[in-house]
Amino acid sequence: MADQIPLIIVIITIASLWAAGKYLSRLSQGITVIAPTSSVPQGKIFADGLHIADMSNVLMRELQETISRQDDKELVYFLARYRPNLVELEKFFDDLRSQYYTLLGKPSKLATEAEKITAINEIQLDAAPACIDINALNKAELRSLIENNLKTNRLITSDFMERFGGRDFMDNFQVYAQLVDQQPVTIHANSEHQYRRQLEAFVKTGIAQQGRKIPLKARLEVLSFNQLKDMLRDLKITTEFSTKSELSGALAQMPGSAVHLSMIYEPDDIFYIKAEAADAKSIEDEWYMLHAYARLLIESLKNSFVTFDEVAV
Repeated sequence: MADQIPLIIVIITIASLWAAGKYLSRLSQGITVIAPTSSVPQGKIFADGLHIADMSNVLMRELQETISRQDDKELVYFLARYRPNLVELEKFFDDLRSQYYTLLGKPSKLATEAEKITAINEIQLDAAPACIDINALNKAELRSLIENNLKTNRLITSDFMERFGGRDFMDNFQVYAQLVDQQPVTIHANSEHQYRRQLEAFVKTGIAQQGRKIPLKARLEVLSFNQLKDMLRDLKITTEFSTKSELSGALAQMPGSAVHLSMIYEPDDIFYIKAEAADAKSIEDEWYMLHAYARLLIESLKNSFVTFDEVAV
């Protein structure tokens, strides 16, 4: 009997392997092989060969109509507020950015202007969506759209635009950047002053103060250092001051200074502009990018829209 044990073990092993094989065969018959599916663009059809994601039909129609009217100012305002995601176009720009930074071979901050120009000139543009006329852009505009990003460069927000006057915000901001250099400033601007309209807009949004609402020390700084010294003499004060700030601070504590100032300038013609934490260069670069994007859409899509009947409320 002992001599038959190895044979029995072999028979049992073969039987076990046969049973396992049958089980796996039956199990495999219930498995359905899923064939790979072709990728479907996300979002809704916006124009021929172009989809838009995460936007209501109401805003889509507004965007289409603005492009059709070729209203570049309104389109830039729309782009700044809503940052539409045009799926195929954004993918194209992602590919261009990949090419650009590969050609540079270094972070853009370390690249020279000549290296950036060379990289832009060597980028291949033949993969643009069929409805997009990328040649409508000059090299500077193309570079702006590659180095910046409609979705991630967001210094120009709705709140920022409203604080600087809504649709006229960039004209107003450029005046602000010209008048203020990281420090608050007091200026005299009568009704004929070239920036009076912008200054009054700043008062409405809280960026500036006007007239007697300005603290007296800041109001006095509208005067020159010599004018302040003249006021000091008129008030019979003999103390010497070495800086304009010290002098205006001392005069603000003296009775009669406000009256003397009102004899020189009408109070409501004095404006005090606060210093806002704003990177003027970066904001202007983003503004240029928004204009380039708007021009590309107008030149490419003004006759390419797919219409739709239902509009979301």
